Amino acid sequence: MIKLETERLLLRNFEPTDWENLLEISQEYEQSDMGQYDQEYPQTPEGIKEVVEILGSGDEFAAVVLKNQPKVIGVIQFQRKKEYVDEVVHGFGGIFNSEFQGKGYAFEAFKIVLEYLFEELRIDRCIAGTAVVNKKSRKLIERLGFREVIQKQVHFRNDSNGNPINFMYVIYEFSRKDWEDYKKFRV
Repeated sequence: MIKLETERLLLRNFEPTDWENLLEISQEYEQSDMGQYDQEYPQTPEGIKEVVEILGSGDEFAAVVLKNQPKVIGVIQFQRKKEYVDEVVHGFGGIFNSEFQGKGYAFEAFKIVLEYLFEELRIDRCIAGTAVVNKKSRKLIERLGFREVIQKQVHFRNDSNGNPINFMYVIYEFSRKDWEDYKKFRV
């Protein structure tokens, strides 16, 4: 069971009643310029209810909720990467309702998740990725202390003609040493 708190936010497991807020986030994201560079999210109440059930069934996704109003404003994923056998590595990412962007909520939420991953789960490193053109996401990831590792061409979906939407993707990493340094030098 996930329950992390900051001064303004509660991060918790998804609950069945979160579907409307997640549908709003999903629809907005799909219509944004960045939507084409990610996995496709359901756009119907039925589809998003299934997603909420999946997200709420484990401890690898967190609903980001404002404390002063019970509204889900984002989703963060921090899934264990099973292809790494010799170390504990988690993927790291999320999307937020645009109404709440630019207010420091994502930074606050990601920061507490990093603390949870490194202090509670004792992971070795964390990997994050985004489209090279997603300047806001890249700025946030870099502000958290992640280091760029590689850029490569990928695609997650096809256009209306069935052709892959190829784009340049940047992968970042944040190690246990980075976390120890982060604790010393960042507020």
